[in-house]
Amino acid sequence: MTAPLKRGLSLSALALVIGLVSCTTVAPSVALTGPAGPYIVNTPVTLTATGSPGSGAGLWTYSFSASPACGTFAPATIGPTNLTTVTTQFTPTTQTVNCTLSVTLTTASGRTATASITRTVAAHPIVTSTVPANSTSNVSVTSEISVTFDQAMDPATLVLSCTGEAAGPGHGGPFGACNMTIGSPTGGPTTFTWAVGDPDASPTTNLQFNRAYQMQVTGSSALGLAMAAPFVWAFATEVAPLPPPPSLPACAIVSLTDSVGSGATDNFGPMAGATAGNQAWGYVQGPSDSILRLMAAATGTPSNCPGGSIACDDDDGASYTPTSPAVLPGTITSVSVFNSLLGNAAMTASTNVWTVNGFGGGAMANYNFFGHFTNTDFTETEPNGTIATANNVPAVPNWRIGGSITAGDVDYFAFTAAVNDVIFVVVAPDPSFDSVIQLRSSTDTLLVSVDGGFSVDPEGYAVRLTAGGTYYIRVHHFSSTGTGSYRLTACKQ
Repeated sequence: MTAPLKRGLSLSALALVIGLVSCTTVAPSVALTGPAGPYIVNTPVTLTATGSPGSGAGLWTYSFSASPACGTFAPATIGPTNLTTVTTQFTPTTQTVNCTLSVTLTTASGRTATASITRTVAAHPIVTSTVPANSTSNVSVTSEISVTFDQAMDPATLVLSCTGEAAGPGHGGPFGACNMTIGSPTGGPTTFTWAVGDPDASPTTNLQFNRAYQMQVTGSSALGLAMAAPFVWAFATEVAPLPPPPSLPACAIVSLTDSVGSGATDNFGPMAGATAGNQAWGYVQGPSDSILRLMAAATGTPSNCPGGSIACDDDDGASYTPTSPAVLPGTITSVSVFNSLLGNAAMTASTNVWTVNGFGGGAMANYNFFGHFTNTDFTETEPNGTIATANNVPAVPNWRIGGSITAGDVDYFAFTAAVNDVIFVVVAPDPSFDSVIQLRSSTDTLLVSVDGGFSVDPEGYAVRLTAGGTYYIRVHHFSSTGTGSYRLTACKQ
């Protein structure tokens, strides 16, 4: 009886063991893998999930999520399925240092397993603005360079370089080698400034005058993502200020023989001793078509009238051929009807200057320039219709005589000159007075006669006298019956 009993117990124990084994289950599992970061905003990446339902029966589902909400999945859910390996596309949308990407495997019975990876999501930094801005002209030569990015940057990665340099004006190149020193960036986290220097600048400034520079910047964001490409831009600096024009003597004749190139302007003045309210008298004499302007300040830009002037003239001069001992000053051999003459123009400041350029900005041949101002008024005394009764010109400098002409009247004014004195004479008539102005010898011989304009137009001449002695300025109306008043000035040197 003993042996059967033992056999029964052994079978029971075996059954218990088998029951216990049949009740053991295997948990579901899942793993998630993907490329190393950082991930780039709006650039999809493929993630792979590998899972098992364990001992569960039936199909299972994969669900994908991101925390914080730094992107989207396509698809976000896969299943129910019996696939042990699946893929999804993750598209980053928001920059963040830590983006946690997760997958959850859920079995048919509701059991779950989760796996996660963490990546940085970043965007390629871009330049949003620069100072100076791209294609900017007239940039100050004292400027520094500033760059603003769309996100915080790592200063240690920023590199600013000058990739080209060219003569201005304009900023389109072609560019040659650039000679520029560049300091370390300051500021941040998004805007950085570099001190720069051009060793060729004279006077010593950050940049050269009238120069085009092409710049480039590269770098990486604070999240470690580099710019997709270098940012390149160019700008041009301001034109160098004009040098001070040659000043004019207080008694107002300056006789220069010069030429003006195409697109250029000559500047003269200011006139020593002149003040606001004085009268300016100027003359361009030579064979070319000229523009004469009285300006508030010197300019390098040629212009036809009015050209931003206080007063301006084009073509009020007259052609004339003087008779010896009166000759043309300097090296010019002819006087054009296109010469310019200004008379009795009201000055606005002591710093007013004269500018001369060719008509339409064109080149001019050699010319003489005469400038004068008046500040003391006199009135003619009748009778002065002959050389015997001529008024003497005032003994003071910078004089202006007021006179009038009746029907058949002429006015004479006497002055003395030395050999090679240059005499500059201008008459400014009032409205309706068509004036004629002459230079006559001590014997009343005609040496110069000028009648180039119409009523109101000033008349004038400038000659060098090859003999000393007494000379006469004569003023009369073009018509023997004409009348009117005028202002007259003259100066010699």
